[in-house]
Amino acid sequence: MSVACLPIPHSGLIERDRLAVRQETRLLAVIWTAVLGLGLVRTWASRYTVNADGISYMDMAIAIAEGRWAEAINGYWSPAYPVLLGCVFRVLHPSPAYEAAVAHGVNFIIFALACASFHLLWSELMRIRDATVRLPPRPTGEATTSLPRWALWTLGYGLFAWASMELVTLARVGPDLLLTAFTYLAAGLIARLRGGDDRRRIYILLGLVLGLGYLAKTPMFPLAGVFVVIAGLAGRSRRRSLAGAALAMLIFCMVAGPFVAVLSLQKGRPTIGDSGRINYALHVSAYDPAYKWHDLEGANPLFGWHGEIVGLGTAVHPKRVLHDGPIVEEFDAPVGGSYPFWYDPSWWYEGLQAKGNPRGQLAAVINSAAAMDDV
Repeated sequence: MSVACLPIPHSGLIERDRLAVRQETRLLAVIWTAVLGLGLVRTWASRYTVNADGISYMDMAIAIAEGRWAEAINGYWSPAYPVLLGCVFRVLHPSPAYEAAVAHGVNFIIFALACASFHLLWSELMRIRDATVRLPPRPTGEATTSLPRWALWTLGYGLFAWASMELVTLARVGPDLLLTAFTYLAAGLIARLRGGDDRRRIYILLGLVLGLGYLAKTPMFPLAGVFVVIAGLAGRSRRRSLAGAALAMLIFCMVAGPFVAVLSLQKGRPTIGDSGRINYALHVSAYDPAYKWHDLEGANPLFGWHGEIVGLGTAVHPKRVLHDGPIVEEFDAPVGGSYPFWYDPSWWYEGLQAKGNPRGQLAAVINSAAAMDDV
């Protein structure tokens, strides 16, 4: 009878590993302090900054804080951010002078949550990377080179801080940071699946995160399908992965479905939200080199649409122009907000048709490429 003896790790190796863990923990503490500190400074500096979209979100939040939950059903603005903001308003009861500051405080909390979501993603990628570099040498004798862990942590969080503060920014009142938090979290869960953890709860969490991401911003709806497909290919067992992906899609539909149903009933047609349709119609279908996106003289036919652009439909809820200079418009519609024309743009753009326009599509691609080049 033979007894297999397992090698006992040398005490020096164990102590070295413990030291490395302590050093990495201290490094992460310094990085988190720096990133959150910078975020707090940015938040404080922009605490009274309010963008046009932010006014609509805060108007919705005020309505929700007052118990008018039906205001969360909006064809253009997604509900998650104003509901979150409205709950905070309900607790704190800020005066109008401090509503913007409270909104930015909520943004900072979301920023911290996005940081935690990014940490999950980067940790899983680091774990996959560590498993890869420990593989046996390649048959060709090719050497494997890799950055040390401290450099990867620093690089990753540097990119996160730059993207969050410069691209998304903490100055805007809106759900962009909330969507990035859900995106990082969904990507982190898929990375965990790729790393071998294909437990059912990972797929359930993925579906939940994707559903909440859609409630934060409409673009997550089509992206959810992409995430689910990747999840179905990420696991080691194809059969288990496909079953898990189906479960994730089911959870996503359970989270997103009620809002889609209520919004579709409100609009009288199937819809997941009109922001994509409206923006495509304005910037692609209605493209004309004769006018620009922002016309300083206010004569841009893309905005304040009355149905003037031939071939793009007829306005269902047109405004009546009483005077041209300055522009004075009359309307009688169930739309509230500080600026009714932007409180629910889907109401005013009802009837606008999104049609293909090769020139407009090419211009949109060029403009997007130019924006990325600036980045």
